Parts: sequence; C-alpha cells; structure tokens
Amino acid sequence: MSEDGIRVLGTFYEDERDNESPFAEFQEAQYKTLNWKKTKFAQVLDQEVIKMMKNTGRWIERLNNIIIKRENGTYDVLELASNEGEVALKTWISHHAVDIVDEYTDDNMMIYADTRLPILMFFIEKDHLQFDTYLDLFSDVAEDYGTQVKFTWID
Repeated sequence: MSEDGIRVLGTFYEDERDNESPFAEFQEAQYKTLNWKKTKFAQVLDQEVIKMMKNTGRWIERLNNIIIKRENGTYDVLELASNEGEVALKTWISHHAVDIVDEYTDDNMMIYADTRLPILMFFIEKDHLQFDTYLDLFSDVAEDYGTQVKFTWID
C-alpha cells in the first residue's frame, strides 16, 4: 500500500448544517471511521471553489458530492442529489474505500470489517510465477459479486 492512504472529500454547496443534512451525515461517517489507518477526510464548503472543481469536469459534475480516492490512485464519486436517502454515506464510503480486489493489510482490515459483508480471501505468494494471472481471474469473479462479497488477497 502506498503512503498516501485513502482520501475522502465532501463538497457541500448548500450550507445546510442541521442534523439531517448530508454535511452532518458526512461528519458522522468521519467520526465512525476514526479507527481506519491512513484515511483522511476533508470537506469543501466554499461555493466558488466547488464551482471551479465542477468546471474542470475532472472530478465532479454536480455541486454536492463525496469523492473517495483509494491508495492505488483510483477514485469513485457519489453525487449526493442522486443518493437522496438510498445509501448511508458511511456504508458507501466503506464499500468504496478499497478496490474491487485489494491486498488485505493492517491498514485496511478495519475497512473490510466495516463493510459488514462476507470476505473472500485468496492466499497467494506475491513472488509466485502466476501471481498476476491468478489475481486477474480472482478480479473477474469479484466484478460479478463485489456488491455481495468483498474480495481480498494476502501473501
């Protein structure tokens, strides 16, 4: 795993700060993930900064979002307008904090536990000649079942 860790960024264009707002739910998710190693949360509330981010077209298409960048550099975006009460932010964050197949380490074991999904663990040596082939096959299966089971591997 890289030294960068996981980054979770919330952009909140509307300045709603009541207990039912997405901003409050984001803060609650942040509090509930304090035991995740190498994970940092941040929020952007400045409307001009959010507009600039949106105008780049790189990260967000709407104004209220959660962006999660995994340690391998890949990211996912949740548009809060399209989520209205469908998935708790904490659940979405924990399910997207690790890649579809990721190495199981001390740094991410609490994330896997927080998904509350069964974990299918593949035991393989990193220096095995067929490591990449086996991991690709494992990833193919994970793509079909990744919402029901978390897939991980360990050396």
